[in-house]
Amino acid sequence: MICRRPPHKARGLLWEFVGGKVEPGETKEEALIRECREELAVTLRVGGLFTEVTHEYPDLTVHLSLFHAFIAAGEPQLLEHVDLKWITPDEIPLYEFCPADEEILRQIRDEAAVKAVLKAYGLPGRLLRAESYGNGHVNDTRLLSWLPEQGQGLTPQAADADPAQPAAPRRLILQRLSREAFPQPEAVMENFVRITDFLRDRIREAGGDPAREVLGLIPLRDGRHWYTDGDGSVWRLTPFIEGSCQIGEISPEMTPAAAECAAKAYGRFLSLSEAFPAALLREVIPAFHDTAARLAAFSAALAADPLGRAASLADEIRFVRERETDYAAASDALRRGPLPLRTVHNDAKPDNLLFDRLSGGPLCVTDLDTVMPGYACFDFGDLVRSVLSRAGGAGKDAPHFDLSLFTACVRGFLQGADGSLTKGEILSLPSGVRLITLELGVRYLTDYLAGDRYFKVSYPSQNLDRARRQLQLLQSLAASAAAMKECVRACAGI
Repeated sequence: MICRRPPHKARGLLWEFVGGKVEPGETKEEALIRECREELAVTLRVGGLFTEVTHEYPDLTVHLSLFHAFIAAGEPQLLEHVDLKWITPDEIPLYEFCPADEEILRQIRDEAAVKAVLKAYGLPGRLLRAESYGNGHVNDTRLLSWLPEQGQGLTPQAADADPAQPAAPRRLILQRLSREAFPQPEAVMENFVRITDFLRDRIREAGGDPAREVLGLIPLRDGRHWYTDGDGSVWRLTPFIEGSCQIGEISPEMTPAAAECAAKAYGRFLSLSEAFPAALLREVIPAFHDTAARLAAFSAALAADPLGRAASLADEIRFVRERETDYAAASDALRRGPLPLRTVHNDAKPDNLLFDRLSGGPLCVTDLDTVMPGYACFDFGDLVRSVLSRAGGAGKDAPHFDLSLFTACVRGFLQGADGSLTKGEILSLPSGVRLITLELGVRYLTDYLAGDRYFKVSYPSQNLDRARRQLQLLQSLAASAAAMKECVRACAGI
């Protein structure tokens, strides 16, 4: 239900949800019941909380709490509003709403989209809860609680549950791929299926548990591995790996032990995928780790400057311009050298790993959307960059080189790679750290100039803040180049 505000009030003739202020001594639910009685002459029965948002208008800040509710008695009357409509989520774009409601409306449409996706999967059972999950900057990820029908499993083709046992809720991960980040989402999913099928066989051969050590896809009722909705968005559904957790749950602070554990997982990923023919993977993001291409994209965004943000970036622009020639040349030399082209993750952050909740050991590599041909130093560089950035913390000192964390990353990466890296690859590791750090800083700046289209943000200058932290880290890394080279040689014994 939506109502239209009177023309004489602030934000006149815009549509909104019925409700009002909480009076002293009232709960939010009691306030909603009172407001609906006063504005619509109906009695509500209020259910659970749907969402809460805060919005700043020029003249006031409002905190909105939206509840599930139904009318228990009465017929709605227009006592304060000039119109009232019952609409479906698909009809939301037909109406102009108060700005404070926009985030709520987005969530309503997202919830409707989730239900439509699950209907396409044809899973027997019902959805209990859906909530945002993880810290990703790109895709939309939700953790679902699903109650299967008794005796039914998670696939429509066959049961994987004991029919004699009462049904228990199962957790699933539902993701919608970012169309801005991945213009060819079907290609992303083709890569996903190919590499996970390969890794599953390798882990099975090694005596591991593929159900816990590799992401799996729940198929649609027609056997397809992903769902494409009417808007062209691609969705995938995977079982939640029970007993797993993310790195922040086992190590709130980035310690050398945690860094070594994460590095070992990514080194093992390289070792397991060594025999996979990288040429079979499609390049879902062209020139993903091409420094010269990233710098060219930055220059183009700077020239276009659609939001007029370039004027505030004088220091950052100068920093990049002073280094772009050297770093583009270093990247080109890396590509022209003797390094083997491998299957690499390309987004090797600790947050893209799952750990065993009991042992604390690495369990599974996630976020496989950027798996493409590349070089081992890309994954090592992204890992070290992320570890050092995480150690600094968003609200702490600027990130800087830390020899103990770097040494832990080198040891773990080499141990996980299990002898699969060439001498040239090992010696290239420090170069990868500096190149990836510059690239990400430039990518954040480019996205900030373009209007935050790739990386999700929670406030207007977040991508600029992210960029500044990466450029600060790059300064520290450049000053520590000799120490990094010496550490790598010592750990590798070369």
